[in-house]
Amino acid sequence: MTVYIPNINSVATLIDRLTVENVKLSFFIEQAKTPNLEIDLDQLNERIKSQELIKDQVQKMLCDTLEEILLRKDYQPLFEERTFS
Repeated sequence: MTVYIPNINSVATLIDRLTVENVKLSFFIEQAKTPNLEIDLDQLNERIKSQELIKDQVQKMLCDTLEEILLRKDYQPLFEERTFS
């Protein structure tokens, strides 16, 4: 049984992370469309390639997690206690 930990591998965390990684990828793609003297196009293409890999892996983790939850028909993430109120 998988333990779902907030801010590590919970569904909400993975959705949030996927959103962030997509925004970063979009930013790099848009940056590649605009001439920029501060960054080399080859370096930017490497960032895009790397970002696509990160996004794809997070997406796979989310899909695998959702599949596991649907097959087990159970999802009980741990509750994270706060040290402040």
